[in-house]
Amino acid sequence: MAASAPSPDGGVELVFEIRDERYLFTTLSSELNAEVVARQIVQRSDNDLLEFFTVADADPEAVTAFAAEFPGIERVRTIPRADDELLVEVVVSGPCLGAAIADAGAVARDAVAVDGIATVTVDVPPGVAPRAVYDAIEERHEVSRLVSKRQQSAAGIVPVSDVDRLLDPLTDKQLRALKVALAGGYYDWPRQSTATECAEALGVSQPTFSQHLRRAESKLLTAVFEAATRSSIDRDAQPELENLSS
Repeated sequence: MAASAPSPDGGVELVFEIRDERYLFTTLSSELNAEVVARQIVQRSDNDLLEFFTVADADPEAVTAFAAEFPGIERVRTIPRADDELLVEVVVSGPCLGAAIADAGAVARDAVAVDGIATVTVDVPPGVAPRAVYDAIEERHEVSRLVSKRQQSAAGIVPVSDVDRLLDPLTDKQLRALKVALAGGYYDWPRQSTATECAEALGVSQPTFSQHLRRAESKLLTAVFEAATRSSIDRDAQPELENLSS
């Protein structure tokens, strides 16, 4: 990959193909002949990574046994879901692909592995050099190659200002609790994860997790309804403005 300067405007999308056996998704998809799809990554307060991913048509015991023996995996929990899909929750300690991408200043948007080949899509934001992301991934997984690089137009990116406004009141701990609860099936019916299980995944006590989650929910709902109220007021005021201008 040729040297590149920090990307302007909308950033850059990089798509990598990874065949390295040191990447859990690659090896797991090959050994169990199953599709592996990344769902969520959360950085814990102890700097370990909590990863959620799904495995299709796989035996829970086989997945647990394989992941538990994989280097860097400290904890494994499987959650059966509908349509023979298995949600897997792992705590990763030490170097890993997700951490390498984040440390380079980018975001892993998608990761899917089939038959021992993982396709990882990375969003490189404006101000970050794509070369730095490429080097970070290559250093971590030598058996990888860049399959596409696409400049993203700023005009083509969905504005995130509204989302940022809703999430801005949340602390890092509250946002982590909310992400884990959502990814782990805490809000599913029937519930797939208890507050205790979510707390264990984050490495905190159950009362601490519940406190962070309730405050996150309260702040988020308050922000949503305040935004809805402002929108309603704006809509009600619009006909009056039109009458005044006519």
